[in-house]
Amino acid sequence: MMIQLAVFSLAFLASAAPPGPDTLTVFSRGLRSGLIGAIPFSIGVALAKVSLLTLALLGIAEIAQRFETGFLFVKYGGAAYLCFLGVQQIVRRGVVDENPDVDERGRWQDLLVGFGLGVSNPNAVIFYVALLPSVVDVGNVGVGLYAILVALVVVLWLTVAATYGGLAGRLRATMRSTAARRRVRHVSGATMLGAGVLVATR
Repeated sequence: MMIQLAVFSLAFLASAAPPGPDTLTVFSRGLRSGLIGAIPFSIGVALAKVSLLTLALLGIAEIAQRFETGFLFVKYGGAAYLCFLGVQQIVRRGVVDENPDVDERGRWQDLLVGFGLGVSNPNAVIFYVALLPSVVDVGNVGVGLYAILVALVVVLWLTVAATYGGLAGRLRATMRSTAARRRVRHVSGATMLGAGVLVATR
């Protein structure tokens, strides 16, 4: 079982760690509000990954794929929202606050967007539907192994998210002048806009 879990972990990291809509959005949030600001979106993505894992193990991921219209609605709605946030940061006048607060409504929005983008991410769907059965015997997963797989998914993804968000937060912390803060906001907006375009075109 240890070899099976190690292979699963490596396959998951190969799917989740490279730059993509999820990680780019985490990085943008880290630039905007530091590592803490990236947490709600990251949790939303983690919930999406656990949901896809559960569907795959229950053998109904293929059925979920048939709801193409619903997935497309979530996908393009999330992409539009990311593009809106990116443009808003780029065109907004003024500078970024030293410690911008994210209100409760913003946290829930980020969590929901993270979940929506997570479940509609083609790479994630391919991983759970096509690759998961090749590294895990999905027909013989009991409660204990399921709990371990869920823990691995959550820990590994949050580690990836913390890496991207932490790097962005450190970069943001080095920008002290007004002009530098403005550039951080523009880079954050451009990254968010890029993530939205990437979601829409995949």
